[in-house]
Amino acid sequence: MEISLTTQRKLEYLVEHFGENWQDEFNGKSVDRAYREAIGDTRKSLYCKIEDKTKNQLVELVSVHDTNISDFVEMLINTEWNKYQQRLKENAETLLREFG
Repeated sequence: MEISLTTQRKLEYLVEHFGENWQDEFNGKSVDRAYREAIGDTRKSLYCKIEDKTKNQLVELVSVHDTNISDFVEMLINTEWNKYQQRLKENAETLLREFG
């Protein structure tokens, strides 16, 4: 079975840090899962289909912000989350003024 270069590099890392029996340390987890756990990567994958035009816009925005796609998406989510939290707070304050 042929494996990708990325998977090969992950396997080399696992063997180097945990030995040939690295699977014993990770209870049968996949190479990707064991590698993410070994390096302390707690991020989760996010996949979606978008139009080609939107993808091109995203790539340009990522370039303008001098970042990568995952960090840019995280920034967008955090920005929108903060706006949402602010609206909730303002709505609660309005209700308190009206009915408090």
